[in-house]
Amino acid sequence: MLYNRADLSLLFGGISLALFPVLVLFFSFQRYFVKGLVTGAVKG
Repeated sequence: MLYNRADLSLLFGGISLALFPVLVLFFSFQRYFVKGLVTGAVKG
């Protein structure tokens, strides 16, 4: 049963590498996201 387990360090490394660009984009454009959400909430 144990021979079919995924290598968790490799899995978490891949997830971290895939998530890093998304987080960088989100935090760099965060002010525009918040401004759009607030504008939509006020108008709606």
